[in-house]
Amino acid sequence: MSYSQVVSFPQFPQHKALITLFKNVLPETISTIKQQLIQANPKYDYCFLNTKYIISLEQLENSIHKSILNKHNNSMQANTLNTEILLNLSPVNVISDAIKRFGISDDCSNTIVVKVISPDDDTEQIQKDLANLVDGENVAITDEILLELVDVSKFKKVYKLNDAVIAPDVNLQWQLTRLAIGACLLRGY
Repeated sequence: MSYSQVVSFPQFPQHKALITLFKNVLPETISTIKQQLIQANPKYDYCFLNTKYIISLEQLENSIHKSILNKHNNSMQANTLNTEILLNLSPVNVISDAIKRFGISDDCSNTIVVKVISPDDDTEQIQKDLANLVDGENVAITDEILLELVDVSKFKKVYKLNDAVIAPDVNLQWQLTRLAIGACLLRGY
């Protein structure tokens, strides 16, 4: 059984995002994926993300939405939509830094895979193709699971939130999501 979530955006009915989480991905698989991405293999036309810096589905969906918006407005800073998603997760405007921090990494055995698709695409076939590429445990992606997988201290460091005032009586995940999205919106100003 394949666990994926399809996200649609009302203002972009021609695009949907297929989001899949894999845990315990083998190091050989991660190495192969990285090599294939560098070689621009079309079979690997997905956005592979490191889970250490993704705290919620809202943060991820915000990045995907902004990337689709940038593509629609012909204002993408990256060459591909997949790289644009990585860049829009980053609080800085440096593509290489975004790839290094938010892209698939040897030091993280979990990965979130995003594929922006059209409504006509066969999601079942895409999920099968993805399952053949990623040797790992496919699990449902939820905010609870993302909170377990995120490295909060590294997350705070990347988004420069170590000095942020966090209310003890309010949901930590909710607060950090707001602060991360805000940091990305304000980058470059």
